[in-house]
Amino acid sequence: MDAGAIKALFDEIRRTTPTLDVLVNNAGEVRSGDLNEDSVWEYEYKNILLSAMRMSAEFLSMPSSHLRKIINITSIYGNLGTGDPEYLQYSAFKAALASVTATLGKSAAPHTLVNAVAPGYTETPAWTGASSETKEACARATLIGRFVRPEEVAHSVIFIAENDALAGQVLTLDGGTSLKGLA
Repeated sequence: MDAGAIKALFDEIRRTTPTLDVLVNNAGEVRSGDLNEDSVWEYEYKNILLSAMRMSAEFLSMPSSHLRKIINITSIYGNLGTGDPEYLQYSAFKAALASVTATLGKSAAPHTLVNAVAPGYTETPAWTGASSETKEACARATLIGRFVRPEEVAHSVIFIAENDALAGQVLTLDGGTSLKGLA
């Protein structure tokens, strides 16, 4: 999403809504690419990191008299030591978003709390083309023996939105995958 589209979106929000309490930054189409693929670096940077920063900046520019929340959706691949070499750029920018969560959390508090959710293997349309063997291996990589369900990710976002004691945290929701090691 480009800067003009984000500004237009927030201009419309300002026209129609007196306040905005929660922003969820949830971008991150995964693209594979080797270290030298500049187009993948640029795409993932804009899609994951820059879009979240622009959205957050617009959100923070809105006047508010009460506590607000920014919730970034990172990934288990963005957690230290769990990046996927096949998705180097995606992993790097999800890690950067986790770092920004903590750093922005320091500057935005106490009026805005910034946190993140780092899902693991989650049942989404992104898995449509994956083989059954790949899906089964990923399910076995969890302690719960299955993929995380989208509604479980949604519940974690709601938990963070309702909790006024979380600040600068990344909640890993991976069914125990990070305890076993990635498939």
